[in-house]
Amino acid sequence: MNTPVRNDESVYRTVAQMSKETNICRKKLIKLAERANALIRIDRMLRIRADKFYEYFDNQSNNKKK
Repeated sequence: MNTPVRNDESVYRTVAQMSKETNICRKKLIKLAERANALIRIDRMLRIRADKFYEYFDNQSNNKKK
C-alpha cells in the first residue's frame, strides 16, 4: 500500500496539521482561521492558509504593542 506524501511546507494545511503545529484545539483553530480569513471550505474538507493565519497573529501582536 502506498503511503501519502505529506508536505509540511505547503501553502494550505489541514486542520490536524495546523493544530499539531500551533498546539491549538480544533474548534478554536477553526474560529481563529475564520477571523484571519485563512479558512477554506470545500464540502466537508477544511484547509487553512498558513501564511495568512500567521500574518494575522503577527498583526494582532503588533497592534497591542502600540
